[in-house]
Amino acid sequence: MKNSQLKLCKVPGCKKEIYVNKSLFCGEHERKFREYRKTAEKSALGLSVIVLGFIANVKKKS
Repeated sequence: MKNSQLKLCKVPGCKKEIYVNKSLFCGEHERKFREYRKTAEKSALGLSVIVLGFIANVKKKS
């Protein structure tokens, strides 16, 4: 028999166990993390488009 240690969620104050071995968070915080990641990806993409446009505009003027 294998003695395995219970893995707990990495969010401070959360004492729930992790259901998937490769995960860092419990189910609730895993969903919140995925939603945050999707929002961050969209905002980073938008910001990069604005920065590239600004750089192209500066090079075009010189």
